[in-house]
Amino acid sequence: LAGELSDVDVGGLLKGVFESDFASRGRLDARVELAGDFERLSGVRGSGELLLEDSVLWSIPVVRDLLANLNVETGAVFERIESKLSLAEGRIRMDDLRIASPLLALEGDGVLDLDGRLDFDLEVQYRMLDWLGFVNRVIYWVQSSLVRVAIRGDMARPRVELEGALGRGTDPRRGPRDLPLPAWSPLPQRF
Repeated sequence: LAGELSDVDVGGLLKGVFESDFASRGRLDARVELAGDFERLSGVRGSGELLLEDSVLWSIPVVRDLLANLNVETGAVFERIESKLSLAEGRIRMDDLRIASPLLALEGDGVLDLDGRLDFDLEVQYRMLDWLGFVNRVIYWVQSSLVRVAIRGDMARPRVELEGALGRGTDPRRGPRDLPLPAWSPLPQRF
């Protein structure tokens, strides 16, 4: 199976997927090739590419938590989000993930399990330093060793941790030891 999306409205695509439909917009281009046993999701494997442009993804909980931890305003626009994708054994691996906004850029890779679990590690690069020229390279070298983002948990209940030279910081809204989350409620019959 192969498919391609071109210039798709992100707001329409995400409508109803997450609890909030607030402020999700942008344009999506994607290409995917899949093969395997389509009766079992874990038996499907494949590869593809993803490109989002001029997007605001506030309805996605992991994006909200990430922006809150980085102290970026809620209406942050991502100029470009791109990644190479591979699917195997029920896991979507995102390599060469690059997220660019006017204020900062995130680069790294990670895994999204088909059950929603997240495991991403990203480096933060502040874009406002670009105008510094030669000094920029030194600052980026220091900066990449100072601030990194780890995203764990799942899509609906993400856990964003900032890691740096001064230690690890967790989401300020969480305690040092969170209680375990309850199981998901069953879906109603009319879902």
